Amino acid sequence: MRINTKYYLSCPSCGAKYDDDGFRINCDACFVDKQKSILKFEPTVTPKIDKTAQGLKRYLSFLPKMENSFEATNFLETFPSTGFAKEYGFKRLYLTVTGYVPERNINSPTCSFKDLETFTVLQRRLSHNVRKPLLLSSAGNTARAFVYYAAHVEHPVIIILPAASRNFLWLHCEDGLLERVKKYCKVIFVDQPANYRDASKLSRCIAEEIKGSSHEEGGYHNIGRTTGLGICALSFFDTVNDIPDHYVQAVGSGVGVLATLRNYAFLSGDRARDITYHLVQNIPYTPLVDAIERNKSFSVHEYISYIDTSCSPMLTSAEPAYDPSGGMRDAMKSGHHLCGHGVTNNEILHAHHEFWRLEGIELVLPAAAAVAMLIKASRTGQIPKGDLIQLNITGCGESALKHDKGYFYVPASCTSATKECCQDRSQFLKWIDTVREELCNTPQI
Repeated sequence: MRINTKYYLSCPSCGAKYDDDGFRINCDACFVDKQKSILKFEPTVTPKIDKTAQGLKRYLSFLPKMENSFEATNFLETFPSTGFAKEYGFKRLYLTVTGYVPERNINSPTCSFKDLETFTVLQRRLSHNVRKPLLLSSAGNTARAFVYYAAHVEHPVIIILPAASRNFLWLHCEDGLLERVKKYCKVIFVDQPANYRDASKLSRCIAEEIKGSSHEEGGYHNIGRTTGLGICALSFFDTVNDIPDHYVQAVGSGVGVLATLRNYAFLSGDRARDITYHLVQNIPYTPLVDAIERNKSFSVHEYISYIDTSCSPMLTSAEPAYDPSGGMRDAMKSGHHLCGHGVTNNEILHAHHEFWRLEGIELVLPAAAAVAMLIKASRTGQIPKGDLIQLNITGCGESALKHDKGYFYVPASCTSATKECCQDRSQFLKWIDTVREELCNTPQI
């Protein structure tokens, strides 16, 4: 991969600009004032799709520096819906599909659009020769992607997950993959009844305890994520040669929507404000979409008791890309149209079956949530059926990949933490002493 054209990381709050060092996730000035803005990727020349290149190389000018020799497979494609669109009356519905659909040459190795952000985050680091262990938390899909790519590019990672997400942490079989996972990936589970919020707390505590010997990955503050997930917009524009009237996606943190919004602004300027972005969450855990619909600050407190009721835990982020400077609320203030929607567990499961029946694609449940919203919209008329629609299918094909290639579960690397470790400092210190040596043995290449 070639080196990108010159770009900066810019702060949407104070306007400061930084050269990329491979791991910056905050603006120095704003961080001192305890503000965490979402940095923007700012190329000095307007990026363009390279029509002469193949695969992800077509989009390199929209991405940070990426010059490592590891090549990406074809993660995603955009194509018109057939059976589903006909059944529900949509005339111009396009699917942007990330996952495993080999008959369409879609070969995401972890069946999720998290491949897009993980690949970009790690390539950004390697291109700047950054080798410290990367520390992050996950509800499942992000962890699977980071473990896979970290093992492939031999970059050390430390990943914290709730034990309830253990079943999401599988990889398909490849020669030598398990051995590389054990060498480069430290996986820590937080015992039940912990959830993703507890895993995030534990990750922050660990970051403070081993400060200087690792880097926090940063989530949506990492431009590797916001540029990588923005590839979904590039795929649609590359195929259709236009921007959609409506963009539909199920969301946890909402960073995928923010990434899409930013890339459509690159591609079409002010016209990007004509797009309506439909964000979908799993009822009753709907803090982000409710904040959007009520145009208020985000608050998770009244929803906490519902966090374990969702059939799709990946949609239960407690810290979305909404209120921070440069986030979705700022986008709304600048004229972008965002709408929030909720769908029930039963509606998601029904949509999962319908999409398999009509399109022959087995969805992951977050993607089925987006489909469920479209089914409701077909009845309410909220999205006109003649409008140009992009439906982001954020993952699919898990059963097919497991069947075709076999799979294994990623083992824990350390003694698991209890939920109390995430809430009580003394309990945390007792636990960290039992795993400190293992964490310190994470390779630094």
